[in-house]
Amino acid sequence: MNLMPVGISNQLFYFMNGGEGSAFDICFRFVCEAPPDRAKLRRAIEATLKNFPEFALRPAIRGNAVWGMPNENEVPLLDDDGSILHYGTEETAGYLFAFRCSGTGFSFSYFHGLADFHGVWCFLRTLFYHYALEQGLSVPPDDFVRLDAAQMVSADEQERLDPYRRFAPAGDDA
Repeated sequence: MNLMPVGISNQLFYFMNGGEGSAFDICFRFVCEAPPDRAKLRRAIEATLKNFPEFALRPAIRGNAVWGMPNENEVPLLDDDGSILHYGTEETAGYLFAFRCSGTGFSFSYFHGLADFHGVWCFLRTLFYHYALEQGLSVPPDDFVRLDAAQMVSADEQERLDPYRRFAPAGDDA
């Protein structure tokens, strides 16, 4: 079993109710000129996830700790009905984030332990890049767009961004 630490400390139990106003749920809403094309948005999400393996995880509890296992489920595009989400469950196909669509745009919400703002910003910039390509636009990628999973931050940078990770037990040591 390929297990990886989740968030700053995998000792923190991840399962919290989502929903607007929760400290554990961060939501970005995007208003579009036209309703989002769900098929194009889905393809953009799939292309983005290929380059963000740290987002393509599903939580697994082992030894009183939360770990991340690779998740290859299709990311659901939920209706934006304002209901409370439970990240990491069947509602989100195991992902620690969710996309919700409405007639005026879409939203991206995520469990706050998934990534820092820089990681989320790069994920969203990459998503918009792929969505623009799906729309037939020709746009150059900027420095925040990750076109290759190898563009992930180095181990030294991970240590700087997450100094507590070294205290988390490694994979099968849980």
